Amino acid sequence: MADFEVNLSNCDREPIHIPGKMQSHGFMLAVDMNGIIRFFSDNIASFIPHIEGALLGKTIEYIERFFEHAQDINMLSHLLHLGRLSGYEQINPYPVNLSGTKCFLIAGVL
Repeated sequence: MADFEVNLSNCDREPIHIPGKMQSHGFMLAVDMNGIIRFFSDNIASFIPHIEGALLGKTIEYIERFFEHAQDINMLSHLLHLGRLSGYEQINPYPVNLSGTKCFLIAGVL
């Protein structure tokens, strides 16, 4: 792998330098098809300071209260549903405010 050179035609095959780590400008949250939190990255508290650590098993509605969106109380649930119906490329990236910071939400399936 030492001879691997990244360019626009092969950037999707660039080796991961630190497996198991999130980039410092984002966090990961995984929910199942029922909206139950199944995984979250360790750095989530640096983006959502008042979040408690016991997130596993909670519903996505618990996380929604940290997003500043007055227009729709179930915004994340609706966004994920729309992504399943019409494709995630139609909704990504989705601008949100999180604890006073403008961010982009990227949704997808694993």
